[in-house]
Amino acid sequence: MAIKGKGKTKPRQAAKAPRRGPVAVPTPFVRRRWVQVTAAVTVGVLGAMFVIWITNALRAQGEDDRLARERVSQQEALTQWQATVNGQLGTVGQIQDPLPPSVAPQLAAALADIAKGEKPALDADQLATTRDDLEAAAKALEDFDLAGTVRDRGFGAEVESLITGRTEFVEGLKLIEQAAALAALALEALDAGDQALAEDLAKEGTSLHEAGNRLIADAWRKYQNVLTLVGLRQPSGALTGGVPALP
Repeated sequence: MAIKGKGKTKPRQAAKAPRRGPVAVPTPFVRRRWVQVTAAVTVGVLGAMFVIWITNALRAQGEDDRLARERVSQQEALTQWQATVNGQLGTVGQIQDPLPPSVAPQLAAALADIAKGEKPALDADQLATTRDDLEAAAKALEDFDLAGTVRDRGFGAEVESLITGRTEFVEGLKLIEQAAALAALALEALDAGDQALAEDLAKEGTSLHEAGNRLIADAWRKYQNVLTLVGLRQPSGALTGGVPALP
């Protein structure tokens, strides 16, 4: 007798899907902590950089304004000295900027004539006038309060160059003044018939005249260089030497 149902398997039920648990909603990007910290640090750094930039810009502007005021002050001071130098040298010589002035060229010609035993174009009175003019020019430059004029104007090494140049101007004019005095003596000797003495005096006078003009030429270069540095004249290739630049 057959057993009913033998060999038959009970159908299996399909597995149930896993039960879904709650799913966390992801935090928005901008609300993430590390993003907020990074953003805060970045903003802080940029803000500090901006403040520093503004501060430096204001400081630089203030420094530029100070230097501009200082430069104007320097120009005002040197304009006074420029008027004195050009005015005094112009009375005793020929100013041919940018070249150094030629001081008392008529005296050089007179000395050359006397040295050759010839009567000069200048007479005794004219030689005396030339000497007086040279003396007056030297005194005017020497009496000018250059140190007081440039004090507290922001000058540096230029002051030394100006003072040294003023000394050379004065000494140069005094040497040429001595040359004029020797020319007068040489003329007297020539008129008296003492040709040898006249020639010796004229040669000595020529040496003094040349030495004086060399000193003045050196002073002129220093003087012109400083005028160029403060903007009172255009640079020129004819000038040599120099002084340190202005701040």
